[in-house]
Amino acid sequence: MASDADPVQGFSPAGQLLNLICGYWIGQAIHVAAELGIADLLGKRARSVDELARETGAHGPSLYRVLRALASAGIFSEAVPRGFVQTPMGALLRSDMPGNLAAFSRFQGDAWHWSTWGAIVDSVRSGTPALALCHDSRNCFDYLAHHPQSAAVFNAAMSGYASQVNAAVVDAYDFGGAARIVDIGGGQGALLATILEQAPKAHGILFDRAEVLASAAALLQHHGVAGRCQTVAGDFFEAVPAGGDLYVLSSVLHDWEDLEATALLRNVCAAMTGGGRLLIVEHVLPGGDEPHPGKLIDLEMMLVTGGRERTALEYQTLLHDAGFGDIKLIPTAASATVVEARVSVQRRAA
Repeated sequence: MASDADPVQGFSPAGQLLNLICGYWIGQAIHVAAELGIADLLGKRARSVDELARETGAHGPSLYRVLRALASAGIFSEAVPRGFVQTPMGALLRSDMPGNLAAFSRFQGDAWHWSTWGAIVDSVRSGTPALALCHDSRNCFDYLAHHPQSAAVFNAAMSGYASQVNAAVVDAYDFGGAARIVDIGGGQGALLATILEQAPKAHGILFDRAEVLASAAALLQHHGVAGRCQTVAGDFFEAVPAGGDLYVLSSVLHDWEDLEATALLRNVCAAMTGGGRLLIVEHVLPGGDEPHPGKLIDLEMMLVTGGRERTALEYQTLLHDAGFGDIKLIPTAASATVVEARVSVQRRAA
C-alpha cells in the first residue's frame, strides 16, 4: 500500500489504528439518535433537520452534525440537503421494530455504564470491576436493583440484544423432544417464549429474581405461551426448580467468576434428573489472534459484572467440577455457541 494512502479511510496502519481509537465516537452518536428517537420519526420520505429538531427539542445545527456523521456510517442517509431518510441499519433503532437495538444503544451511553469504561485503566491496574470503583456496587445487578430507571433501560437492552441470539439458538438446536424446560436467569422470558413456540408440547419454568419477573407476564402473553409457562422467583445460588428435563442458562455464566459459576452449576446438576440436559448459551472464545465479539464482551464483563467469557476448555473444566460429563459444542448463526452437557455417569451413580 502506498505510504500516502488516505489514513481516514483506514488504508494505512495509522488510519486503521485511528479508526479503532475513535470507535466510541460513532457509538455515542448512535446513542444520541436513540435517546432522541430519531429513527422513530423518520419514514420513507426525507425529513428536514429543522423538523426533527423541533420534534425532539434538539439544537438544529448540532443535530445536523450528528446525523451527517451517522449517515457517513450508513445508519441514516442524507437524501436531500439537510434532509434524512431511514436505512436498514437505522431501522434497527426504531422502538417498534422487533429485535431493535435502540435500548441497547441507550444502555451503552447511560451515564453509570459509560463511566465504568472511563475507569478501565484503574480496573486493569487493581483487578477490581470498574463498577465497584465508580459506584461502590459489587456488580451491575446490585446497582440496578437501586436504580429502576437504568434497570428498565438495561432490561430492554438485553431483550433487544438477546432476540438476535434467540432466533439463532432455536434454529441451531432441536427442542422438540423436551417436555419441561427450565430457563435459569431467563429475564423477561424472551428465549423461553421463543423455544416454547417451536416446541408446542413443552411446558416451561421461567426462573429469575422477583423484580425481573414482574414484567415477564406481558411478554409471555404476547408470544401466546403464558398458559404453558410458570414464573418462579428465587436466587439461583441457593437452589433452582427441580423436575426439568432441559435446563437453559443463556448469558448467565459469563456474569460470574469461576467460584460463583461452579456453585450455580452444582445447583442445576442437583435439580436435574438422570437423563436431563443442560444448555449453556454463551460466547465460546477461540484461541490465538482469531477475532471474535466475545473477546470484547469479555472486557464488558470484567468492568461491569466481575465475570468473564470462557474458552471451550474452561467451560469443560467448570462443568466437570460441577458434576457434568463431556460437553458438546453447537455453533449458531450468531456469535454465541450452544454448549450441551449432561450429568456425569459418576454423579448419576452416586
